[in-house]
Amino acid sequence: MESDEDATYEINIRQIGTNDHIDIVKLFQSFDIEKYKFIRISELQNNNTKTLNGKNNLSLAGLRIDERGGIYLNPLLDTNSAYFKCYVAEDANSHQLIGYVLFFNTLDERANQVGAGDDPVAVIEDLFVSPTYRGRGIATQLFRKVLKSSLDRGCFSCECLLIPESAEGLRFWKRRVGENRIQALLNENRGSHELIVELNRMEMKAFFEKTALGAVAGTASVSPLGAPPS
Repeated sequence: MESDEDATYEINIRQIGTNDHIDIVKLFQSFDIEKYKFIRISELQNNNTKTLNGKNNLSLAGLRIDERGGIYLNPLLDTNSAYFKCYVAEDANSHQLIGYVLFFNTLDERANQVGAGDDPVAVIEDLFVSPTYRGRGIATQLFRKVLKSSLDRGCFSCECLLIPESAEGLRFWKRRVGENRIQALLNENRGSHELIVELNRMEMKAFFEKTALGAVAGTASVSPLGAPPS
């Protein structure tokens, strides 16, 4: 079996493009299958609104990509369709999409409740890399693109979903925010199937600088393209 260290490849990190419909739907479906295999079927039946992260029965008709690198989910079915920004990881040789991050910026409701003002927050809905491409720093670079975009827009924090039953997800976040911090989060939320990992603005900046291109272990050559190809 060929190891990751034996592979030579180039990955482009870019905004999603208007021609990426088919590939991104396939990645959405792969992510949802993997994400919800950890949650009991009975829980999905009792809370169907959370099933498939709002992308239940998603088809090409239920998704619209704009020229700004954004995605509208279910634009034909819901007048209040959700809008997300999206970066994708593309294999430069095959031009296949092999990962993506879906996120949006909002206001911190907790800060509003205590009268602390409106603090913009980056919320990562999905962060996914195809299994055969994992362990190569691609998820880190996708995450880094979110941090750069969110810092530029003045976000004060970044939130991302963690599923405790996912061993790979736990390893990813333990390496990035520390094992003790993740363990404390697990202890505080025993029995929960969805936890939120939160980075404040200082942590966002520190992580962005620490994970500069070329500083991540692996053999992938990552190109940070800023816009989709024409």
